[in-house]
Amino acid sequence: MKKNLSLMGLIFLSLVVQTTVLAELPHQLAKPDLLLILIVYFGLYSSPLAGAMLAFLSGYMMDIFSGSIFGIHTFSKTAIFFLTIIIKDRFYVESHLFQAGTIFSLSIIEGFIIISILGLVGPIENLLPSFFMFIIPKSLITGLVGPFFIALIRYVSLLPQGEPIK
Repeated sequence: MKKNLSLMGLIFLSLVVQTTVLAELPHQLAKPDLLLILIVYFGLYSSPLAGAMLAFLSGYMMDIFSGSIFGIHTFSKTAIFFLTIIIKDRFYVESHLFQAGTIFSLSIIEGFIIISILGLVGPIENLLPSFFMFIIPKSLITGLVGPFFIALIRYVSLLPQGEPIK
């Protein structure tokens, strides 16, 4: 229970960093999706029930903070979690290179899911250029940052409780 509460705190912290600090970067720079990295972490290293609940909560909180079509991130983040579950049972997931490739691929899939849902409510021809201009660079940055972020989460979770981080 303590671990799930700390993971919920990590979700909230990642969401705050993603929507405040990373949002202040210049528009031309691709910004990593920290919540996607967390969801891949949940898929790789947590139980399916707890991970699914945390992925749903992550997407729900992202919907609340983003102001886009409500439910779009809840669906996409939960779908990415279940794809991660499928991947982890078939491949060796401890390699940092594999984690980077998986996060990159899942980020592109999430972008495709979001564009497909947005295409249902608006014209798709306006959304396809954004796929190549924003989603591919964002996926590359997220894939590069992902293994470092996962290693940091795993390092912090291995520390004994009550000791300060050095």
